[in-house]
Amino acid sequence: MNWKITIHKVDNGYLISYPTQDSDGNEQVRQNVLEIPETPSGDKEAMTALLFRIAEHFGFHYQKYGDHNLRIAWDVEGHGKVDQADAIHIDDIYINPPQTD
Repeated sequence: MNWKITIHKVDNGYLISYPTQDSDGNEQVRQNVLEIPETPSGDKEAMTALLFRIAEHFGFHYQKYGDHNLRIAWDVEGHGKVDQADAIHIDDIYINPPQTD
């Protein structure tokens, strides 16, 4: 498995490129376009899809019965709108939450 991915922003979305091998072992570059939907929240929808695509590429998959699945949400207010006591700091965010016994 090659752990490389390249992303380019294009007019209608994102161009995602990554190396792969065919059945004979020859290296190829695959490309996918992730289009931005023409909706009011299209930019956010496309970014969310892009982040999930990156997570999947690097081995983070949804587990139907899993306890810790990745969630990407647009529900946190900017630091100028929230009380500092309630602010989330980047050090508190984990892709894989710490394990508890």
